[in-house]
Amino acid sequence: ELVELDPAEYIAKWNEKRHSLERCEEEISQHFKMADEVMTISDSEVPFKMICVNCTTIKQTLRDKALQLAQLLLQQLATGSHAKNQYICERYTTIQSEMKKAPANAEELDGIQKYLETTEAELQKLEEDIQQSKDVHQMLRMHQYALSNEDSELFWTTFYWPVKLVEVARQCKESIEDDRVKFMEELKSTIY
Repeated sequence: ELVELDPAEYIAKWNEKRHSLERCEEEISQHFKMADEVMTISDSEVPFKMICVNCTTIKQTLRDKALQLAQLLLQQLATGSHAKNQYICERYTTIQSEMKKAPANAEELDGIQKYLETTEAELQKLEEDIQQSKDVHQMLRMHQYALSNEDSELFWTTFYWPVKLVEVARQCKESIEDDRVKFMEELKSTIY
């Protein structure tokens, strides 16, 4: 089966379906196992009555192909993780920008407070996405997949966002309370 398998077709077929991280891990491990088995189970030389066939080249070719398939799957995971991490960072940046806005009046203050309430569910989902990203990152490291510096930096930036946003949210809540008092004072001064 490995001899006839075209890596491009294999990856295209693999990408037709969504796979859990566990399923990806099984498939990748299967290819690494196959690479090892080709080298240990297959004979390097096959003797016949008058000749001896050297099979080391075909063994190495099959091993390389199995390793290539594993690397292609790891690359797919890394690419998907990169895209997901970019999305997560963009969302956190947007949320942070909204939290840092200084309201000019009571209506804008109310809008910021409502925005904070509506983002709670999204922040929970983003934290789940970060956990998935951590799981992918751990699997890539386990298989010694070499991430680019950009991918590594993006992962750690993504990983740090929830911690960073806690401080921004705290400041935002303090600011909301301060602005609420300020706008109440302004309202009182216009009434009297």
